[in-house]
Amino acid sequence: MEVLKIPVKPRLPRYARRWILLDILGCVVGILGGLGAVFFRLMISINHTLFFDGILRHIPLRLGGVNFGVILLPALGGLIIGPIIMRLAPETKGHGVPEVMEAATLRGGRIRKRVAFIKVIVSSITIGSGGSAGREGPIAQIGATLGSIIGQVFKLDAQSMKLLVVCGLAAGIAGTFNAPLGGALFGMEILYRGIGLFNAMPVILSSVIGATVASVFLGRKPAFNPEGLTTWTPQELPLYLLLGVVFGIISIIWVKVFYAVEDFFERLNISPHLKPAIGGLIVG
Repeated sequence: MEVLKIPVKPRLPRYARRWILLDILGCVVGILGGLGAVFFRLMISINHTLFFDGILRHIPLRLGGVNFGVILLPALGGLIIGPIIMRLAPETKGHGVPEVMEAATLRGGRIRKRVAFIKVIVSSITIGSGGSAGREGPIAQIGATLGSIIGQVFKLDAQSMKLLVVCGLAAGIAGTFNAPLGGALFGMEILYRGIGLFNAMPVILSSVIGATVASVFLGRKPAFNPEGLTTWTPQELPLYLLLGVVFGIISIIWVKVFYAVEDFFERLNISPHLKPAIGGLIVG
């Protein structure tokens, strides 16, 4: 009796399938992160025009040809975002990176889906109204949220979810600053403190794709282009070493002052809905 032989298709090892899946999802997150960076920049521009070309014209505080109503704009922005943050997504307050680190380390990379959209709204209003904020923190949280959403859709484990959070963060940073290498390194250093080759691959892919997608809409020009700093000589290296030491010390002082001010505002017995407006008034 002849035994029927059924050909068995070779299957990739489980770890190989995981790497391939994460590489593909990293590319998807890169596209979303790049588009998120474009949308964020667009919202900043819209809000800046709204506040400085629209609202400011209707504030009658002119003196000597200068409209001192500009002082009130950051406070107005803070007055708008305070209730939005506290009612819809309290985790969107702050500059974003610590919240991403907390989600990655304590919650297995799970971030609520609404965080990305709310962060775009409140941060673009803050920056557009003249508030003291930059793009790197918000876009890091926006991109990380998009990565977390993809991980939740595919029901990934905590380790894979965390990796996609890093992918989203890297893509957002790379997209908004046109810095693919910087985005990847920033993400891996902030959340991993060292990462293996196979885990690094989706992060690098996501970062490069995020920068590429954003450049289609925003152009390929660098985010910062200081004049007269295109060349250097070996004789300048000692000065760069000195600058590294000086700015390392300054950064330590800045971080301590930043968190001291943040803790001071946290302790104030004032409605959290109004605190952004108070900070905006001080900045103004």
